[in-house]
Amino acid sequence: MRNALTIVCDGLRAGHLGCYGTSWCMTPVFDQLAAQSCVFDQAFALADGIEAGTALWYPNFHGARVETVSLPRRLESQGTRASLLADNSQLASNACQAGFQHVDTAEGAGQTVDRASDAEADLASGWTAWWQETARLPGPFAAWIHCSSLFAANDSETAIELDGVNEDDLFDPVLLPAPPDISSAATPLPSEQVRVLQENYAEGVEFLDRALGYFLETFLDHPVAESTLLVVVGARGRALGERGIVDPDIPLLHEETLHVPLLLRHPDGAGRLTRHGGLVSPSDLYAALVEWFDVPPLPGQPPEPSLLPWISEKPAPLREHLRLGSLTGQGPRGIRTAQWYLRQSSSLESSSPEPRPTPRHQLYAKPDDRWEINDVSDRCPEVVEELQALLAGGSAPT
Repeated sequence: MRNALTIVCDGLRAGHLGCYGTSWCMTPVFDQLAAQSCVFDQAFALADGIEAGTALWYPNFHGARVETVSLPRRLESQGTRASLLADNSQLASNACQAGFQHVDTAEGAGQTVDRASDAEADLASGWTAWWQETARLPGPFAAWIHCSSLFAANDSETAIELDGVNEDDLFDPVLLPAPPDISSAATPLPSEQVRVLQENYAEGVEFLDRALGYFLETFLDHPVAESTLLVVVGARGRALGERGIVDPDIPLLHEETLHVPLLLRHPDGAGRLTRHGGLVSPSDLYAALVEWFDVPPLPGQPPEPSLLPWISEKPAPLREHLRLGSLTGQGPRGIRTAQWYLRQSSSLESSSPEPRPTPRHQLYAKPDDRWEINDVSDRCPEVVEELQALLAGGSAPT
């Protein structure tokens, strides 16, 4: 009997984990788990709003909107229990609409980091009690734990001292340009304030790392873990003031809010110490879990590319591009390839009471321009044209 447990870390940037290259944020638990897992280096959230958490329950058809059946309903129809523990009431409500049979809300799970308390142990204890109760029920289960504690990591106005980190090793914050479509909402923050935000966020990541460590101590010792696929994924990243924006409700659609970690730990150890650099998204977990539980395909639906073959094989990339943007159709849109990222503002956002020469698109060379500072759209008009056609659903660029 197969089971699956997905831990969704809302707001977790890939670039703040040691297994994704950071040298100043201490994440030994994530790093050890990565060594036991298949790691996807280029996983991008399809959107950076609250809907990013629910996008994991629906398939990604290259950004196209299609009528389909939610993952919880497909699993339930085959006898697999779909359960969710959330610390966000809006997400819990969306989960009920998506067909989760069991939805529980963990009060206080998104608490502010506090070194003087055992908050991370308390958080892990709540996860453990809920998961063990889920595992005790008869039949296979697909369980989700959604944690948004990183959105409480910036409540303090003073920096929290990081353990084991020399202050000289911390980077000086680089203030990035705000996208033209939201520049009116972006207020440049002092460099020191951005540094405080980033240091507090780093402590929030370390807090989450410790909580995950407490939880895994119990989970990995449980007999059910021998048949459970463990997934750890970020739903979206987090704006930390680099572009004058901190509010998570303002869509940035930039690297810092889109690039997320994605780790798949197979119970028999397959795929450990492997990494893949193809373009994927958290929504690809839909097809992976469908395959894991051997759910029959839906009639008349496009094929669903799964991540599972990547654990034991080196198949062709799932796709050549990802379309990005809010599922509601509001806000900016983007398209990401291995070589380029085109970010395009909507006509509504580009309008302004004061006329100004605001470009509707920005083009960044990838992977070199990681933080998307240098807009090269004026120098590469043919690339812009090709990617715009691709974003609109036309032919792929050559």
